[in-house]
Amino acid sequence: MFGIRAAQSGGLLVAMLLHGNAATAQSVPAGAVPLATATPAPGAMPTLGAMPAPGATPAPVPMPAASPPAPPQPLPVAPPPAPALRQGEAWMHLASDYDGAWLEGRSRIDDERWRPLCAAPCDRPLPVDGLDMRVRAPAMTPSNAFTVEPGAGSARLRVSGGSATARTLGIVGLAGGLPVSFAGVTLLGLGSIKSDGTEKTAGIAILSVGAAAVLAALPLLVVGSTNVKNAEGHHVAGRATRLF
Repeated sequence: MFGIRAAQSGGLLVAMLLHGNAATAQSVPAGAVPLATATPAPGAMPTLGAMPAPGATPAPVPMPAASPPAPPQPLPVAPPPAPALRQGEAWMHLASDYDGAWLEGRSRIDDERWRPLCAAPCDRPLPVDGLDMRVRAPAMTPSNAFTVEPGAGSARLRVSGGSATARTLGIVGLAGGLPVSFAGVTLLGLGSIKSDGTEKTAGIAILSVGAAAVLAALPLLVVGSTNVKNAEGHHVAGRATRLF
């Protein structure tokens, strides 16, 4: 009798436990995902990424392309040595502000005409021993004659040309103004001696014309003069105005 009750009590207890578990399962809201913790199997290794297979050779890493070597720099070329001067020669360097200028030469011993030696700009050895030289160009007043001594070194000359037209007008004005001025002074003197007012007035008028011609001729002569200077700026040759 006691055994039957115990069995019944045990069965009742099992039924109550089963009923409690079912009630707990029904109390989970719909759509909720129960939390689950994944437990790794015993002896399993965590996955860190793909590992190379045993014995596989890794691919070589490409190296950056090497830059081409810089081309060699050319060596500076030394200027060719100046040719040796012959006896009686000198190195001439001539520059002019007039186009078509020529350096001309003439023997100081033999009676000969001017002959061209070198066209400006000139930079070369020339025979200069025993020569008078000058510079001439179209529409430019020729320079006075000058000389250059032969030997080592360089004769560097700069020509500042003058207008041949201005020089010609200056010469004409000066040649005409001087005699007219002289005539005016003479007439003025005679009028003063004779106490003749007419002669004195005429003398003053003629003197004024002659003086004006002379004053106008002076700047024309300056503009028409040709000057030659050396590298130091010293005057080498000019063009003197000769009336007779």
